[in-house]
Amino acid sequence: MVQRHARSGGIAQSPKSKYLIRGASKARELAAALRDDLKLGAAAVLYLYLTDDAVLDLELTLSELDAAHTAADGFLHICYSSLE
Repeated sequence: MVQRHARSGGIAQSPKSKYLIRGASKARELAAALRDDLKLGAAAVLYLYLTDDAVLDLELTLSELDAAHTAADGFLHICYSSLE
């Protein structure tokens, strides 16, 4: 589940809240999908956060993140922002 962070820095709301990306993919692939949906250029700053406001390491695989941070509803919740 992906949502705009409360401190979004003026970044737009994504048209999607769910992304289906292989678990072996790195978090940077999710960031790339978000960039495409938000129509952000490669130079635009985009940070991904876990629900506890920890900035995501984009080199971790989504399966690693899912195993460590899955919520009670069974989903991995990630927020995005243009602010760190």
